[in-house]
Amino acid sequence: VDASSPAAQGPLDAPLTLVIFAEFQDPFIARVQPTLQLLQDQYGADLRMVFRHRPLDFHADSRNAGRAVQEALDQGGPTWFWAMHDKLLQSQNALDVESLVTYARELGLDEQRLRQALVDGRHDAVIAADEAEAARVGASGSPTFFVNGVIISGAQPIEKFKAIIDEQLKAADAKKAAGVKPDRVYVELSKENKAKNPAPKADDK
Repeated sequence: VDASSPAAQGPLDAPLTLVIFAEFQDPFIARVQPTLQLLQDQYGADLRMVFRHRPLDFHADSRNAGRAVQEALDQGGPTWFWAMHDKLLQSQNALDVESLVTYARELGLDEQRLRQALVDGRHDAVIAADEAEAARVGASGSPTFFVNGVIISGAQPIEKFKAIIDEQLKAADAKKAAGVKPDRVYVELSKENKAKNPAPKADDK
């Protein structure tokens, strides 16, 4: 799973990378946020978190919400990306254009730039690339998570995340002990885990 992102939280050479494929109208990604926060608190600098867009067509506002977080990233970097991300997940019942503009104002973003970004397509290529990656790796729903390439589907309990994370932390330690550089650990483990668990075909869903 491609984990390159200008909006990631956590160090590039973290032994654990959690890639999140999700969208902002989906109630399940909102439900799992406390779990993700607990994981960040517990694993600290060992955990890198990457958000990738997976808008669902039956959620009419999900694509504009994705454009809004990308515009927040453009205007203020990762800090504003995650601030807008959190704001949208706390406000899932109000993601229409005027609500998005209101949240931008509250965060201190340029409102007019945000309005323009919702209609001119400037962020659509990023969202489309994430959708293509989701299809490539078998992230057929929202949310879908990958821990070093190991898939977790849906809003699972924290025990499910921790079991896989702890297993991957041991695997990362073994890689580093074998001489793999920290910034290459994710690449190697995700390749190995993908080979063990290939993405499901469309007719397997």
